[in-house]
Amino acid sequence: MKETVAMLNQQYVMPNGLTPYAGVTAKSPWLASESEKRQRKICDSLETAIRRSGLQNGMTISFHHAFRGGDKVVNMVVAKLAEMGFRDLTLASSSLIDAHWPLIEHIKNGVIRQIYTSGLRGKLGEEISAGLMENPVQIHSHGGRVQLIQSGELSIDVAFLGVPCCDEFGNANGFSGKSRCGSLGYARVDAEHAKCVVLLTEEWVDYPNYPASIAQDSGGSDSPGR
Repeated sequence: MKETVAMLNQQYVMPNGLTPYAGVTAKSPWLASESEKRQRKICDSLETAIRRSGLQNGMTISFHHAFRGGDKVVNMVVAKLAEMGFRDLTLASSSLIDAHWPLIEHIKNGVIRQIYTSGLRGKLGEEISAGLMENPVQIHSHGGRVQLIQSGELSIDVAFLGVPCCDEFGNANGFSGKSRCGSLGYARVDAEHAKCVVLLTEEWVDYPNYPASIAQDSGGSDSPGR
């Protein structure tokens, strides 16, 4: 954004009475202070984000699978939840693939009790097909998942969504950044309907990150935001 503003200032004459954009906190510098701004969205660790989300035993967590075989988010988050002592969670991922085989141990240990997904592959699929889970897995299409979430039949308490890049207010997309994965369409319904949204990113960009597949004000009427 800074580069874009600089380029525009060079190409066009600034109209009288207007000043160049100087950043989101230029007119409210107190918002840039870590100590003065309340309820800052940015967390310094995954554990802090989990605690602030209000997640409890028996709740529903969700993920998307846009990173495909390179996805590390599901395994990382569920491992942290296991470490923190969570149990009996419902896992609602848009799909589960070969990379998610570490979930087998978390199912055996009671961290994950129920699963909603569009597919199961690899070792995880084989183990579940052989009777790993007491509760049958709920298989749905991608469109069916949207209907389940929009209707409230599948209610997501906390959505953990990996995004290639994000700004400090929670505007994210999947076509920028080092790990760009394309459309974040799978994750959009989660962001719009989950009670709490946690975005995990490896790359911060200047505000506003535009266009945003997931916007800072995403969330249903009962959502406290991200």
